[in-house]
Amino acid sequence: MLSLVLVCLYCNCISSYKLPMIGGLIAAFVVIVYMDIYSIKKTYQFLNNIGTSMTGDNTLLLARARLEKRVYSNLNWLLIIIVPAFILPDVIYIIRCRLGLPIKIFAYTALYIIIALCLIGYMQYVSLIRLAHDCSKDADQISIYDHTRPHKTVWVVKLASLTNKQSNMFFFVGAGFIALLYLITFTDYYAVHMDEALSKAGVLYLWAIVILAIVIMFPVFSLCSYFCIKNLITKLVNKEIRECSIIQSMVARSRKKQRHLELQQTLGQIKILMLEKVPAYPQKPFVAYATSYIIAAINFAATMQAAISLFTYIP
Repeated sequence: MLSLVLVCLYCNCISSYKLPMIGGLIAAFVVIVYMDIYSIKKTYQFLNNIGTSMTGDNTLLLARARLEKRVYSNLNWLLIIIVPAFILPDVIYIIRCRLGLPIKIFAYTALYIIIALCLIGYMQYVSLIRLAHDCSKDADQISIYDHTRPHKTVWVVKLASLTNKQSNMFFFVGAGFIALLYLITFTDYYAVHMDEALSKAGVLYLWAIVILAIVIMFPVFSLCSYFCIKNLITKLVNKEIRECSIIQSMVARSRKKQRHLELQQTLGQIKILMLEKVPAYPQKPFVAYATSYIIAAINFAATMQAAISLFTYIP
């Protein structure tokens, strides 16, 4: 990371025309790249560590195998090549300020790196949500979980924790992209000419991508991950309650001593009462919820402000 920053500063120094707002751009680059790498690293750690807690359950192992197939799919590399091709040329076209060749090459290479890393993290986040969905869909066939406190099941807690972290990371990354695009399109530093039809269309195109991929999809993904895990825990709780009820019915028909039967019935009822009070989602600190909501609100407000500004250019 430090080496990239130093290369950027060096390219800017030797360029005849400097990159405007270089300090702010470097800060945004460092934050976004760090969060993307952190997010990707956490996903790979999850894949490496989650296998132990899923061992012995064919349903979970199949879901994990599907997750690995998605994460390591060659399609990901294809998307990393194709998607930037729909963004970089537009950015290059709308930015009309003069730049020296060294800093120009570095700036657009850095932008490609940011887009590629974000795509990798984005696809991994979606894959984790699909894992939660697969586990929720097949919850009745799952046998490896905490039968007393399903919400404390190791792999469920780890999955919920990782998706929460991913959600927060992407809200911050989204805020960084919104700030960068706002800086480029609504300041005079980069000479974006909104009076030209093609340039105006290019700006609208970039903001449409931001609105769809960040402002709309990130909250949707966050809610999907929450409800998939919540539904998974609810199904595990209901499954355990059904099994307790079946055992109680079998005990009631048993010919064992009455005192022994009463004890088993009482224990079964206690377990059912405990299960009914189990939280529907692994607990996470209020600060984590507040952070997600605040950043999402800021992203929405900033984008709405940008949209209002864009409307002034539409005839």
